Amino acid sequence: MKTGRLRLCLTALLAFVLASAGPGCKPKAKFDGTILLLSQTAVLAVSQESVETVLSGVQAAALSPDGRRLLFALADQIVLRDFEAGSDKTVLASSARSLGWAPDGSKFFIVSGCDSNRLLVGDLAGKTAEVFRGRKAKLPEAGETAEAVEATCSEIGGCLFLDTNLLLFSAFESARTLPSPEERLVANRGYIVRLDADPLEFSSVDFPPGERWSFQDLSSEAGLVLVSVDKNPGSAEAFRSSVYAPKAFREWGELAFGAEVVPNVARWLSWSWDYDGEAALVFTPLSRRLFGLVYEVTEAGTKGDFLLYDPASGDGSLGPPIEPGRLVNRPVFSPDERFAAVLHDDGGETEKIVILDLAAKKATTAWKVEAAPDVRMDVRRDRLLGWLD
Repeated sequence: MKTGRLRLCLTALLAFVLASAGPGCKPKAKFDGTILLLSQTAVLAVSQESVETVLSGVQAAALSPDGRRLLFALADQIVLRDFEAGSDKTVLASSARSLGWAPDGSKFFIVSGCDSNRLLVGDLAGKTAEVFRGRKAKLPEAGETAEAVEATCSEIGGCLFLDTNLLLFSAFESARTLPSPEERLVANRGYIVRLDADPLEFSSVDFPPGERWSFQDLSSEAGLVLVSVDKNPGSAEAFRSSVYAPKAFREWGELAFGAEVVPNVARWLSWSWDYDGEAALVFTPLSRRLFGLVYEVTEAGTKGDFLLYDPASGDGSLGPPIEPGRLVNRPVFSPDERFAAVLHDDGGETEKIVILDLAAKKATTAWKVEAAPDVRMDVRRDRLLGWLD
């Protein structure tokens, strides 16, 4: 993204702020630009000078790749905000669990709340179309009746645009009317959808028994897709995960995993091995390197470090060690890619933004907020959204 475009987006963004002083302390670490994040149902703009509240009551959000638009979900509607035009457009009357964008910013996906459990695709005109409808079931524990148990959504995840008109995702599917109480509702099948076909064209592949594939990231420049293969995803004890970076594919027959790209990758919801959350590895936007969290089990316990790795050359280096606590969802990078920012959760009581100098391998706290009384941070919802110049 060009600096001029980013500054224009930032100016338009700040025109929408609701208050001049938002939650959390004023940043103490020096950093350029503005970091946009979702914390405690508020979208905040954190800069060196201030913390501004942009939106409140938000359940999910995703910033477009060019920083011009924000897709966000309230309790009962999903809205597309155009910062430059100064307009909001409701695109769906629904809640949402997950939102994301195509690389060129022309389309977005929505994974709706459990009340409808759907995957939809939308465009900038606000038109949406249903792509997939997931399953729901009541799975009682021993001694419980189905009527006393809330409906459980089957998984729809790993959503990734391979290009503007090609969407990749994983989901649970079963031939039975309802799964048995012993059957977890984790994704067991992968789908490729051609969005420019009328009707939509689907191709699918069944995952091997006991496996879930999650399609995490795409480097268009390097022509690589990041795929996490989780074994025994429903079990904290037996769970294992491996991450691969195969060449980008358009048909299932073209997918060739090859060797594991980086061993011992942690999860974003925890700096140690944890079957919740997604594998903690993403492509950096400019250099095509991989950035993430890796761990090592020693006699003294589990040690975690940040990692920068070049899949083309095989060169890698460890960054600063990770503080105890949880790293929440994905990082964001400064426009020049010198810095990465991560959202750190301290046991559900506080959240803070940690700025990592990738060259100097130093970490500095930039912003911190405490949870309201008797309220814990929601690490499945809260996340960094983008870093604007």
